[in-house]
Amino acid sequence: MKILVFLPNKPFLGHQISIVPMLEILKRNKGVDILCVSPNDKSSFFLKKLDLLDEASYINYKGYSWKGVFDKIKRFNPDQIYNLRPSSVKIDLYLILLKASIKKSIYRKGNYFLKYKPVTYNDKTYVGNNYVKLIDDKLNISEFYSEINNKKTDRVVIIPAGSNDIKLYSLGKYIEVANLLKEKGYTVEFLPGKGMDEDIEYLKNNASGFTIHLDNSLKDEQEIISNTSCVIANDCGPSHFAHIYNINRVCLFSRESAYFHEEWTGNDSNIKVLYGNTINDIKTIDITNSVITLTTNQ
Repeated sequence: MKILVFLPNKPFLGHQISIVPMLEILKRNKGVDILCVSPNDKSSFFLKKLDLLDEASYINYKGYSWKGVFDKIKRFNPDQIYNLRPSSVKIDLYLILLKASIKKSIYRKGNYFLKYKPVTYNDKTYVGNNYVKLIDDKLNISEFYSEINNKKTDRVVIIPAGSNDIKLYSLGKYIEVANLLKEKGYTVEFLPGKGMDEDIEYLKNNASGFTIHLDNSLKDEQEIISNTSCVIANDCGPSHFAHIYNINRVCLFSRESAYFHEEWTGNDSNIKVLYGNTINDIKTIDITNSVITLTTNQ
């Protein structure tokens, strides 16, 4: 079985993590040969770091002519094609011209040619679930990873990371949450994001009683998050490991960024989304109580 997957033009860590379940579901069957086509190296960078792609299973079509890419794909001769990049004229043409028993594409804001099966994108569910439903509309990420998300421990991981100030929750308040949870008997650990040197020094000086995970590879972060009972995080790339594995999670948003939360967090029963007019308006006691509620309802 040969399967072709067109990856979206998304260089972001979180979005690439959301593709992980689809690729792992496709790879679980023996004898499957997968080829992923990416618009550039950045849009597949993190998937390679997670060992889901290698040189034999990946084409970067930047720098190739339209025909050059098409000839490479045609030689692969796929049996099934899945397109995660909607509204691309180039990919629509590939889908029309390639012969395959199954052709499915995410449908969002209109596809140009509908000579293949479009699957409507649901922005009220997690983006990764939209991808796995291309394979089978009955599939659900949380069921696929049920052995992971059913773990019961007292371990809580706080992820103080984010790409801009709108998303970042105060480190001081995160430490306050950690102390409140410690008083309740939880083991709390910090998993700071990349490039947070000043913040890491702050954590070392002010959160000395807690484990701080430093110098982690992406696979290390995956392992840490998948083996916890609850994650606390503002919107950031590593938090998507909690989303795909459906780990109990408390997600923090400012009102300014909250409009898209269901698409980027999911809406399962083991998630609690907290808002503030600014993210730092969210009360530490509300975060603490949310963790207690989620973990005691397991």
